[in-house]
Amino acid sequence: MKTCPKCGMALYGGETCHCEQVATAETGTYKDLSARAVATFVGCLLIAAGIIMTIYFVAGYDTAVETTIPGEYNSLFHHYDSDRHERVNNIGLEANRLVGVMCGLGLTFLGGGLLIIGRLIALGEDTRRAADALEATGKIVAEQDAEWRKKSETA
Repeated sequence: MKTCPKCGMALYGGETCHCEQVATAETGTYKDLSARAVATFVGCLLIAAGIIMTIYFVAGYDTAVETTIPGEYNSLFHHYDSDRHERVNNIGLEANRLVGVMCGLGLTFLGGGLLIIGRLIALGEDTRRAADALEATGKIVAEQDAEWRKKSETA
């Protein structure tokens, strides 16, 4: 049996505590499942997917298609020249490439935004911890001050 370090609730195996802590039975450690961790993880995944998607559509997506151009009639020899095969750009495929690049860049920026949000959440948590520590220090100082005043009044 484990206990949650934040609230002291008894946790058995892989139970989840109400304060977003999970006990793992094999290691006995706690993994934080906070919004900061989720935002950071999803942000990194979106950035990676966006970069891969952008690289694919910029470097690997082919917008040209092969066409056959019929040969011209050669009146001197009274026959048709052989057909030519050329590659021409397809406007529909070029539009698909543009949409793919825009979506890839959008995913990258969305992932970056999630990373920034995760960092802001972390800064908020640090600020909250600092405020709690400062409040606890203030209580200690107030208690010491009260004891000092009581001693000075009795003396």
